Order: sequence, then C-alpha cells, then structure tokens
Amino acid sequence: LAASETVTIPGDPGANGSYAFSIKLEIARNPLPTPLAPNVDVTDSAGKMVRCQFKWAAGASALSVNKSSLSLVNAGTGQTVDVTSNDEWAVS
Repeated sequence: LAASETVTIPGDPGANGSYAFSIKLEIARNPLPTPLAPNVDVTDSAGKMVRCQFKWAAGASALSVNKSSLSLVNAGTGQTVDVTSNDEWAVS
C-alpha cells in the first residue's frame, strides 16, 4: 500500500522554530495471522524524511466447521465438511 499527500501546515515557522502537529491514520485491523510492519514516511519541504515504523499484531485466527460430528461407515462413503478460516490450513 502506498499513498502520498502534500499538506501545508498553517503557522509552520519553517527552519526558524519548532511546530507541534499531528497526523491521524485510520487503518483497518490486520486480517492476517502474521504480523505486518508498515512504515509511514514524513518528508518536509527541504526533503528531510523521517520514517515511523509500526508493527501490526496478527489478527485473531478463526476456523469453523459446519458439522459438530460425523458418522463414518466402513463402506467408505464420503462426507463433506465446509471449513471457513482466515488462516492457511490443510487436511492430511
């Protein structure tokens, strides 16, 4: 994900003094089971860049099946179970 926006900060004294300001980011929850590490780069008009590093914790893993039990017969009749998950998984 990359985004860029240029904003002039009203009342900014430039190199003559410091100026307090804030940046608000609204980011959706991490839907993945692994952490993400996005960066936010802030660059001033002189080209000086500051990188803010974040670590997004993994989202909660979820796995559900559509049957609470199965009755298997020795004839080998197949059965279908629907599995819903936000993780990678396999049956072996």
